[in-house]
Amino acid sequence: MPLNIFIYRPDKQFHPNINPDYCYTTKGQSYRDWQKDQDEAYAYRVELVKRKLNQMPKHKVLDYWR
Repeated sequence: MPLNIFIYRPDKQFHPNINPDYCYTTKGQSYRDWQKDQDEAYAYRVELVKRKLNQMPKHKVLDYWR
């Protein structure tokens, strides 16, 4: 599992409590945007699994006649 590092930038706005709006990744992406990207990627992976489960297997026999 990759290590995620967030940097709190109080120069963006000072607040006694840490606000996620002012936490940034090392690449400059805000925490909210990073979390949104993670949620979208998870939803996409779930959708791919659902599609794969709903597809008919290639080896399934639909009709058998003797």
